[in-house]
Amino acid sequence: MEKEKLTVGQKFKKWLRNFWLGIVQSFQYNKMKLPGLLIAVPGVFLGFFLKFHNTVVNGISFKAAGLDPTTGLITQIDLIKPFDFMGLSVFLLVLLGLLNIFTAANVMSKKNLGSVVTATVTTSLIVISAALYFYAIIYYFVLKSNGTINSDFYFNLDCVVSISAVAISVICSIVGIILGFINYDRTYEKVDR
Repeated sequence: MEKEKLTVGQKFKKWLRNFWLGIVQSFQYNKMKLPGLLIAVPGVFLGFFLKFHNTVVNGISFKAAGLDPTTGLITQIDLIKPFDFMGLSVFLLVLLGLLNIFTAANVMSKKNLGSVVTATVTTSLIVISAALYFYAIIYYFVLKSNGTINSDFYFNLDCVVSISAVAISVICSIVGIILGFINYDRTYEKVDR
C-alpha cells in the first residue's frame, strides 16, 4: 500500500493541529500550568515596559514653588516627606515581578499548597507596591490640577502604558493565585530522598 503524499500546506496544517493539541493536553495534564503562567506575568510585563515606568517616575516631581520661611525667598518645597517613593515602588515592582517568575515555576512543578502560599506572599507585596505607585501618580495629578504643582509633565502615552502594565500584572497575578488555590494538588506529600 502506497502512502499518500501530503502537500506543504497539508503538512503545515497537520503540524499546527498537533501543536495546539499538545498544548491543550499539556494544560489538561498539569492543572497548575495556567496559574503558574498568570503568576509569572508581572515579571514579564513590568520588565518589558520599564522604559515607560522610568519616563513616568522621572517626569513626576513632588516639588512646588513656595516661600522659604527663613529667607523669605521663593524656593522648591517638597510635598511628600521624607522622600518620593515612586522610584522605590517601581524598583520593588520589577524585583518582585522577577521573583514571581521563579515562584511561578515552583507552582507549576511542585503543584503543592506551599508553592501557592509563597506566590501569594510575593503577589501581595506586588499589590502593595502597585498601590503606592498608583497613589503617587493620582496624588501628583490632583496637586497639578488644583495648581499646587506647576509642572510640564502631563498624562500621556507613557502614563497610560505604565499604568496599564502594572494593572495587568496585578490582575493576572491575583487570578493566578486564585486558580492556584483552586487547583493545587491536595494529595501532595513531601518525599525525603
